[in-house]
Amino acid sequence: MRISFLGCILFCIGLLSFGSCSKGTKSGGTEVGEFLKTPTGFTYYLFERGPGRKINVGEVAYFNVIEVMDDSVVLQNSYLDHKLRKNQITEAGQISRDVGPIMDVLREMHVGDSVSFTLTPRDLNIPTEAFQFDHLTYFMTLEKIRSQSQWQAEKDSMQAIFDHYVDSVRLLTEPMKQKLLEDMKAWKGAYADKIQRTPSGIEYYVHTLGTGLQIENGIGVAINYVGALEDGTIFDDSYHDGRPYAFTFGRGTVIKAWDDIFQYLPRGSVATIWVPANLAYGEAGSPPAIPPNANLFFLVEVIE
Repeated sequence: MRISFLGCILFCIGLLSFGSCSKGTKSGGTEVGEFLKTPTGFTYYLFERGPGRKINVGEVAYFNVIEVMDDSVVLQNSYLDHKLRKNQITEAGQISRDVGPIMDVLREMHVGDSVSFTLTPRDLNIPTEAFQFDHLTYFMTLEKIRSQSQWQAEKDSMQAIFDHYVDSVRLLTEPMKQKLLEDMKAWKGAYADKIQRTPSGIEYYVHTLGTGLQIENGIGVAINYVGALEDGTIFDDSYHDGRPYAFTFGRGTVIKAWDDIFQYLPRGSVATIWVPANLAYGEAGSPPAIPPNANLFFLVEVIE
């Protein structure tokens, strides 16, 4: 199973992203399809030498990456997230949070290069007993380079957009709370014949079915939400913070219901959901806001 999984990734990346990677093909003076070493001695595999120039210290790398744990669990996939990763290139040996094999490889890459490499806990200076994995495998493509000033200008622009978004979301706090309370009243009435149920027992009413990415295990989810007890007591919401709540689907970091329901709600969806206590906080509750054995309602927006 492990071999076929990695083989599938390599095959798909070879077709869609990396192009031809026959061993022994010369490209830009470097043999494509061979194992290379960084100046510090870390080994990586070159699938394809891109047409662009090599990145310089101080510049920012924009790259796609797939990270696979023990050849079977995808921890991140920027192709699915549609979000390039970014790292500013530091001097070799310079102290920063990015120092390590990943930065070592990025320093050697040209725009368009596609590489693969494997890390162990030892490579990451992590005690083996601290993490339950043997190795991490990375497939990485350097998509573009930006100068520090270009990167800063992009960050400033995105910050302005984000600040506007935060302000607009905060204005929705009270309207969305009221919307959830209205939905709860309609649950046994106007909504009754349109309520859907998951095999686990969650009930949900879809206001808008999104057309974005289908949520699967390992995919990042960002939601705005309002939560209420069955008596109408609002116990939490994300709107007053002005930003969505984010988590990785299927990792067990949220209540069981949230690790289930969002596979039915693609990005862009808006829905009201009813969660039985056993898929929420169970017998323990979440004092002081949520009592033991409490069924919950949520109004959720899955951010595009």
